[in-house]
Amino acid sequence: MKITKFEIIIIILILGLGALFLTRDNLSFDDVPKIESLRKNNDYNENKNNSSDGSDDFNNSEIEVHIDGRVKNPGVYKIKNGTRLQDLIEEAGGLLDDANTSNLNLARKLKDEEKIVIKSYLDNNDDEDAKININTATKDMLTSIPGVGSKMADKIIKYRQEHPFNSVDELLNISGIGKKKFEEIKLYITTD
Repeated sequence: MKITKFEIIIIILILGLGALFLTRDNLSFDDVPKIESLRKNNDYNENKNNSSDGSDDFNNSEIEVHIDGRVKNPGVYKIKNGTRLQDLIEEAGGLLDDANTSNLNLARKLKDEEKIVIKSYLDNNDDEDAKININTATKDMLTSIPGVGSKMADKIIKYRQEHPFNSVDELLNISGIGKKKFEEIKLYITTD
């Protein structure tokens, strides 16, 4: 089978048109993101220039917020503008067991350079009412004390059923509670 000059020209023409078509499509796809990127930059500059109070309302901007207190990972976080307090708490690893959010609006949007302190419901250590009575506390209440886990709470409950506590120092009679552990939890407890 012999290929004629005419067939060779047709094959070259088809290959050339195909290559031109593919190259043209690739160029147009590469240009689209560049145009979109320019469009976004223009929107950003327009938002900055049109802002009446000089604040940056651009949705993709980042702000820095400091969260401290009863979260697992306190610190300064760089977050998207418009982030809500609940999302920042999740970003910080979540709340600790004794965290008190009753005075916080978890749905509010955060502002740049803001500091949020999540307090413990045990923070009023001088107030006897804020302390947990180890003679009457439920297991859940005992495990909310920093340093007291489920097993330790069970030991405290078992001990008090046999020997009601006359003073917090009697916790040292429970196996697993040494001087170091006692010093850690004594600020949060009472026997009254």
